[in-house]
Amino acid sequence: MPAYSSMRWNLLFLVVVPILVQACTSVRETQPDETATQQLLMSTAVDKAVERLDLNVPLDTPVFVDTQYLQTYDKGYVVSAIRAHLLKNGSRLIRQPGEAEIVVEVRSGALSINRRKDFVGLPSIPLPVPLTESFSTPEIPLFKHEEQRGIAKIALTAYDAETGELWADTGPVFGVAWIDGWSVLGVGWREDQTQPESLDNP
Repeated sequence: MPAYSSMRWNLLFLVVVPILVQACTSVRETQPDETATQQLLMSTAVDKAVERLDLNVPLDTPVFVDTQYLQTYDKGYVVSAIRAHLLKNGSRLIRQPGEAEIVVEVRSGALSINRRKDFVGLPSIPLPVPLTESFSTPEIPLFKHEEQRGIAKIALTAYDAETGELWADTGPVFGVAWIDGWSVLGVGWREDQTQPESLDNP
């Protein structure tokens, strides 16, 4: 086969194959900004932090939960978790601050995810292709470790609704949830603290 003809077929192969491969890709723009994994990491971290909050409020005390200074991701879940915690510990929640004996002020110093990746092997390499978007070679790991840590920092301050005097302060408490993924010579496994094992294989 002439050299020119061989080069032409090679070029055609490089152009057509990526197009066919990319044609199988679909994009869903209706999904939430955060994945279910991200949401589980943060909500589990919140649950763990809230479990450690302790104000020692006397049983059946009328309590108003003040959230005006709470600025965080998924504020509704954080507030609901704290309200449920207070109810389980015997507080009586009040809708209006004027009817309460104690006001509980909520604040959050952190609610996000840290990620770390350790990799040994051949990384994915982007390759330019004429007349098409570039595509990347597959990643070939010999060893890979990916960890994700959901971290929540929450604090409560309780004060007398009438006098404004301090009743109690929890100080900041932390909750941490984690997911670790491992791969060695193509064999992978995952350790997950955020969901029941039954959800891994529905």
